[in-house]
Amino acid sequence: MTLADRVKERARELGFDLVGIAAAGPRPRDGARLQAWLAEDKHAGMAWMAHHREKRMDPRELLPGCKSVIALAASYWPGEEEARIPDGRARVALYARGRDYHKVLGDAARALAAWITEETGLHARAAVDTLPILERSWAEVAGRRGARPAGVAPGRG
Repeated sequence: MTLADRVKERARELGFDLVGIAAAGPRPRDGARLQAWLAEDKHAGMAWMAHHREKRMDPRELLPGCKSVIALAASYWPGEEEARIPDGRARVALYARGRDYHKVLGDAARALAAWITEETGLHARAAVDTLPILERSWAEVAGRRGARPAGVAPGRG
């Protein structure tokens, strides 16, 4: 079993539904989109989005020597009954109904990073919306390179 296969298996054991791995490097297309978005002032009050642009475009700027990016996804679908909105109740996004996803996914991602370091001796770094990276871009490219679903249920959205 390759290291990539072992990483994907461990990530699924930690509760992630999708796992993809991509070679680290610049994301010029998405970096250009970010630059245009910032130039049009679409980041409104999110001033931090304009900081660390070079790091957002290339994870090797955040973690020197970085060779790969692991993109992880986990569904927050609680099941049909739990997702139902009772009459007279406010509609609240599913991800906001449970524990803070930064904590839940962060704990699991840090556990995966620690496992990678134990297994390989290499430094791994985990983040859930907390580092200046282009998460969607990496999810897209890692998904094209073999994200594997682990029991995706119908109706998730």
